[in-house]
Amino acid sequence: MLTKEKAADIFDRIRRFASADEVEVIFTSSRFALTRFANNIIHQNVEEENSIVSIRTNFGGRTARATANQFDDESLQRAVVASENLARVQAPDPDLLAMPTLVEANSEDRAADKSVRATRFFEETAAITPGDRAAVVKSIVAVAAKHRLTTAGIYSSSESGEGIFNSRGLANWHQQTLAEVSITMLADDSSGWQKLNSPDVNQLDAARLAETAAEKAVQSAHPREIAPGK
Repeated sequence: MLTKEKAADIFDRIRRFASADEVEVIFTSSRFALTRFANNIIHQNVEEENSIVSIRTNFGGRTARATANQFDDESLQRAVVASENLARVQAPDPDLLAMPTLVEANSEDRAADKSVRATRFFEETAAITPGDRAAVVKSIVAVAAKHRLTTAGIYSSSESGEGIFNSRGLANWHQQTLAEVSITMLADDSSGWQKLNSPDVNQLDAARLAETAAEKAVQSAHPREIAPGK
C-alpha cells in the first residue's frame, strides 16, 4: 500500500524525469480481501493489492496522461516520456486551467467547522486478517446451526488511498477503509438475507446480522400460494 510519504517520493522522481511546464500525478492504491463461505464452510479466501500512478503533463495548454503501476525509475520515466510525447502532438486548449496550488485547492472547502471532519479510515479495519474473517464466519455458521439452517455469503475488508500531487505545490492525500458482510440463510423452502458495510469494523455485528437473516428464513418457511385478487 502506498502512503502519502511514499507517494511524495515517487512524485519527486517523476518531476526529475519531466520537462513539461506543469506536472500532475494522481495516485490510487488499494488492498482488497475477501472470504467466501457456503454450505456452512469457508471455501475461498483471496486478496489483491494494486497501486497506479496517472501522470499528466502540460506544455502551454497541450496536455495528456499516461499511467504506470510499477514504480522503479525506468517504468516511471517511460510513463513520463509517453505522457509528454502525447501532449506535444495535441492541439493547445485555450480553456485549459492552470493546475491548482495548495491554497486554491483548499479554498473550495466550505466546511463551517474544519475541526469536525468525518473520517473513513479506521486502523482496526485496515488490520483485519484472514483469521479475523474466519472467526466472524464461524459466528455466522454457529447461528445457522442453532436454527438448523445452511448459510452462505461473503465477508470482505479493504483499504484504499488516493492522492493528487502537482508541480505547483499541491499534495493532498485521502485514506479510507471498508468492511462488508453479506449473509444468506437457507432452509428447505425459504431463505433470509442481510447485508451491512461500514468503514469501521466495530460497527459490524455479524452475529446479530446472521440472527436477523435466520429469523427471516424461519418466518418465511412453508410458503403457500395465494389466489389472485384484492
